[in-house]
Amino acid sequence: MYQKIADASAPKELSTLLIPVKGSHLILPNVTIAEIISRVQVAGVDDVPNWFVGFIQWRKREVPIVLFEAINDQPFAAAQNQQKHIAIVNGGNAKTPFWGLLTEATPRSIRLTKDQIIASKAVIAGPAELQRVSANETAAIIPDLNYIEDKIVALMAELKAQTG
Repeated sequence: MYQKIADASAPKELSTLLIPVKGSHLILPNVTIAEIISRVQVAGVDDVPNWFVGFIQWRKREVPIVLFEAINDQPFAAAQNQQKHIAIVNGGNAKTPFWGLLTEATPRSIRLTKDQIIASKAVIAGPAELQRVSANETAAIIPDLNYIEDKIVALMAELKAQTG
């Protein structure tokens, strides 16, 4: 059994973003997201997994873009022109300092207390999910950023090997 440890320095609220994806929302701490940008032209790449949309130029960097539903092994619409924004994620890996997620609408910021985020009994639907939760009465998914980044790093290495 786990015992709760009180930490007087812990914040009372956490600033988060609800990022709309097909049929749900991803929830991430604000500090995880570098920027939300309007959808821009994505440079596609041939012979890649369906979850990899391509690259965009952002702040003089080539940033890989993924579709969460596909990387999570969920059904998705092939037409990606419905996505309105790209959430630029601060990567946790030196090989992918930034990467992007396509969103279905404008993400919204919410502040949550520990009592406003509750683990859901809903079954995790795919490998890119850590937990399903209710965040201030909104169903949301905590994505497995390590899983997503590992997939991106592996694909980038594969693409680099192909181009020599």
